[in-house]
Amino acid sequence: MTGLHGFHIIIGIGLMIWLIKRINAGKVSPEHHILYWNIALYWDIVHLIWVFVFPYYYMIGAGGVAGGH
Repeated sequence: MTGLHGFHIIIGIGLMIWLIKRINAGKVSPEHHILYWNIALYWDIVHLIWVFVFPYYYMIGAGGVAGGH
């Protein structure tokens, strides 16, 4: 499960690097605020989901890690 989260984090970091490069090259203007918003939403959703997945799998024991029985 952490590998899947890590994969989505790598995607998010890649999107932010891509956006920073476009901004520095002058290819993104304030009119493209939807682009900024969507990348920020992606990043926030990945972390929001992880806030619920982590306790469920690793603290409650649904992933078979905790408890050991």
